[in-house]
Order: sequence, then structure tokens, then C-alpha cells
Amino acid sequence: LWKGLAAINRLRKSEAADVSAWEAARLWIDRAARADPREPMPVFEYYRSFRTEGRDAPASAIEELRKIVENSPQVAEYRFAYSYELARKGDLPGAIRLLQPVANSPYFKRSKEPAQKIIEVLRRASADKASTIDLKTLFGTS
Repeated sequence: LWKGLAAINRLRKSEAADVSAWEAARLWIDRAARADPREPMPVFEYYRSFRTEGRDAPASAIEELRKIVENSPQVAEYRFAYSYELARKGDLPGAIRLLQPVANSPYFKRSKEPAQKIIEVLRRASADKASTIDLKTLFGTS
């Protein structure tokens, strides 16, 4: 896992567009995910590597992200990532529902305010069907 994360960090810093280099870096993360399928971190990092590269994650990575959110609901970062994917697909109510526990819980201290702001924007966008929102800026993703 760490070799893959280091490679991805180097690629991000160099702003490399070489798809094969990104795939080679992801291979390390994929190996870690296969070594312990119950461990959520490699699965999340695999998903996040696509966002870091500036690409949309493939459906398989998003499905695996959904599973880790279900199995690790206490991790706000996973909730934000999957909420972003739901909003990107137009499921604003689903994205809001996923962030509600973060926005209303005393245990998500650092994530509470950002979750509340995102929910507010998503609610307004949901009410005003003609409005457009920049999800990447709203969620702070690349």
C-alpha cells in the first residue's frame, strides 16, 4: 500500500499525465486490497487515486467505496467521498442522507461544519432544479 501511495504522491506532485504510470502505482494499492479484503484503507486509496489523477473513478471503485461506507460508517472521509459520487450522479437526497450523521454528530468535530455547508448547498440545489453546482469545489476534490 505504502509503495503505491508514495508513487501516487510523486505523480501528483509532478502532474504526470502518463496513464501507465498511474496504473502501475495503483497496482500496489490493488495488491494491498487483495491481501486483506476486509481492510477499507486500500480500497479507499484505490478509489481516491482516480480523483487525485483528475479522472472519474470507475464504477467498480465506486461500488467498493459504497461497501466500505456501509462497513465503516464512522469514517467521515469515506462518507464525504461516496456522498460526492451520489451527488455527481444526481442523487442529491442520497448524498444529503449520507452526510446527515456527520453534520449532526458530536463525534465528527472537524467534519461537522463542512458537512453542514455541503448539505445546505445540496438542499438548495435540490429545491431549485435549474441551479448548477460545482461539486468538485463544494466537496474539495481534485
